[in-house]
Amino acid sequence: TSVAYALSPNGLTVVGAAENEPGQQRAFVWTSSAGLQEYGALPPTVQTPSSEARDVSDDGTVVVGWSRSSSGNSHACRWLAPGAPQS
Repeated sequence: TSVAYALSPNGLTVVGAAENEPGQQRAFVWTSSAGLQEYGALPPTVQTPSSEARDVSDDGTVVVGWSRSSSGNSHACRWLAPGAPQS
């Protein structure tokens, strides 16, 4: 299951959230060149069941959204590449 939340103004990047193999919701970025890429969550990811990418910069290089921390609190995040976000 996946949901798209934003499309970059140049139309080349889609961001949203999708369920990964262990069944956790993770932020994703899709481009025609790289396909669907999981963008991770705040560590430790085993205890952090979800993240969402909610918007993307004009050129698709900066993704913003949220991730749930191990304490269960949601934090605003920024991703510059696949992997763990900056909060």
